[in-house]
Amino acid sequence: MVRGTTRGDRIEAVVSDVGGVLLDWDPRHLYRKIFTDEAAMEWFLGHVCRPEWHAPHDRGASTLDSRARRAARFDFFRLSSGVVVSGLEKVAEPERAIYEILLERLGLDPASTPLVDGNRGNLDPAAAPGMPTLLFESPARLQGSLADLGLLRGGARSDPEAE
Repeated sequence: MVRGTTRGDRIEAVVSDVGGVLLDWDPRHLYRKIFTDEAAMEWFLGHVCRPEWHAPHDRGASTLDSRARRAARFDFFRLSSGVVVSGLEKVAEPERAIYEILLERLGLDPASTPLVDGNRGNLDPAAAPGMPTLLFESPARLQGSLADLGLLRGGARSDPEAE
């Protein structure tokens, strides 16, 4: 689903969330290596390692250094002409300021800079400064949405629901 622009609009850059879009971020992938009991792991994730505990890391809590070193190892960062790390900025999604920092720092026009994010709650704040938004639901749907924008070869999908 593309919201805020149509095929033929000039796209200057595509912005993507990393966790949940470029990387399959589910803490279960890690904790299944630690826990032998699925129920115990789910209890731990529900009571100890909760999203509320992790959120400060997005705003610069002490795990930033290790995250930055690890993130720098991924090839897709080499494709970027710029990166805004929420922890360094001390602001994170869904705060509108993170998108404004990105647009200003990289000199991007909001209308030609779509955001791809797997969290619906991050889309409205990005749309506020004028960024088109794409909800990441699956690689196939994202591919279709990017084709609809003319960013991938093959043009628009003939049947966007045929997935």
